Amino acid sequence: MKFLQNSLISLLLLALTGCGFQLRGANALPAEMSRVHIQGNQSTELYQALRRALLMRNVAVVSTSTESTAQLILLEEDHGQRILSVTATDGPEEYEVFQTVTFSLSLNDTPSIESQRLTLTRDYTFDKDDILGKRHEFESLRSALAVEMAQAILRRARYAQ
Repeated sequence: MKFLQNSLISLLLLALTGCGFQLRGANALPAEMSRVHIQGNQSTELYQALRRALLMRNVAVVSTSTESTAQLILLEEDHGQRILSVTATDGPEEYEVFQTVTFSLSLNDTPSIESQRLTLTRDYTFDKDDILGKRHEFESLRSALAVEMAQAILRRARYAQ
């Protein structure tokens, strides 16, 4: 019985490799993105998330555009929260956390992605009896949005020509 199970598993793995199945890993970026200069406010969570994501893909993040093969420009960034719904007593009941960025990408001094605007949102409920916990939830959502935004930018850069 054990031999049959092992044989079946081996056969299944062999079939998966034969069909081109590959575990999802970090998306490969164009070769022109081997040395990237990120132009933007270095103290923002999005900038730091982009930097980490590039470094995880073995891309060199350089400090000046003269030493880069690609330039990622964060033209405009905005984040915050807004009220989605209110209680019967006019208190906030639900908030929406948002992150918006306008960016462009140049590969070898040639515009590859013209100015593009991306917006991501998440919502959470508010509890006036747990203000500190909800503040922590807001901060966690904002950090997660920055990481998701960095991944979205790099997915678009993957197909840049």
